Amino acid sequence: MRLVLLALLFAPGLGHAAELIVELPGIRASTGHVRLGLASSAAEFPDHATSTASPAAAPGTVRAVFHGIPPGRYAVSAFLDPDDLNRLSTGLFGIPSEPYGFSNDARGTFGPPSWERASVSVPSQGATITIHLR
Repeated sequence: MRLVLLALLFAPGLGHAAELIVELPGIRASTGHVRLGLASSAAEFPDHATSTASPAAAPGTVRAVFHGIPPGRYAVSAFLDPDDLNRLSTGLFGIPSEPYGFSNDARGTFGPPSWERASVSVPSQGATITIHLR
């Protein structure tokens, strides 16, 4: 019985929760929110978030924190929602008309970047990443 308890206590990732801090510098809007989605797999990214955050927009650097996530690989999508429509506004041909970005500042060609380009490793001690909205 003691061996089982020790194995559970020292199993990697088990019982540990990490924190992912996302910093978004260069925000110019003073209205609305920055919408962030955290995806834990390629199947979820970028449209189906495991967790979301919506800090208020303010000039300068906006910061969002995802608490209590298991260590692993994640990708973050973000956009500025100055009109609080809770969706990314687009123009002609579906091109976004509001600033948006992804973890690793990854970019896609005619769409979002791949999971491989946007995903980041979050160890048990947590991580801080920066996304520049464009």
